[in-house]
Amino acid sequence: MHDVINITRFSQKALPVAKTFDIDKSGSLEASENQMFMEYWQSNYADENPMLMQLHLNSLTDEARAIAESCNTDSYKEVLTDTELQEFMEKYDKSGLKTPFKEGVDLNAVLRGESKVVLKSETKKRKGFGLMNLLKSGYQLFKNLVKKNQMNYKGADKYFHAVGNFEGLLVGNEKSVKKLCGAQDDYKRNNFDRVDGDFAEDMYANWLGREFAKLYPNEDPHDLFEPLVPTGFDVEESKKGWVEILCKNGLSNTVSNTATMISGYFSESLFAKKFSK
Repeated sequence: MHDVINITRFSQKALPVAKTFDIDKSGSLEASENQMFMEYWQSNYADENPMLMQLHLNSLTDEARAIAESCNTDSYKEVLTDTELQEFMEKYDKSGLKTPFKEGVDLNAVLRGESKVVLKSETKKRKGFGLMNLLKSGYQLFKNLVKKNQMNYKGADKYFHAVGNFEGLLVGNEKSVKKLCGAQDDYKRNNFDRVDGDFAEDMYANWLGREFAKLYPNEDPHDLFEPLVPTGFDVEESKKGWVEILCKNGLSNTVSNTATMISGYFSESLFAKKFSK
């Protein structure tokens, strides 16, 4: 657990508890606040991990679970979080397995160990790697970035990460989406002050988006990833087109910011140099 942690990284159950320990109302738990929170949490919910971005082992196939168990080093033996997730994703990518999840699981089963519905898996022909598919994937990721920035709802970034990767995989392929997200991750690491655990959770949200796109390509990703949205977030609003959302939030006030975002997203360092290799 990190010394300073943004409270939006806590699960829906842990979030209201964490808020009571945010004494200075900064939106984050500093070292002493985090220590008090964890002492309280462990004394009352000893078997539950308080983080939002979890991977419950009972949602995995036997083969994927064996990989996950090799990465599970903390006291929460049925879930992976933070650095455990990062290690699992790396090992899973090298394993050659086609899917990590049991048939029909929804995101609640993955994040919370409980399933509300059983989804029907579909098969979709995989697209090859090429410049056009790369551009199509880039557009899908970009429009979700615009929506995220324009809706500007605290704690909704993981939702947009997952939706963007889901949509990007459907029009492109896994290699192209990974290249795009990998370059963005390098850019954020070099230009923003964020803890490693938060980056690991971003990568996990990206990974969930791609894996769910393989399993359920005909489902609406906004509905699939609704368990990631914070209380009060309007999922139906997020389904609207990015231009509509941009204009609704005041086009004249956002042109400059959007131009800067477009320039950064499609800059030579993020696109031509990294994605064309």
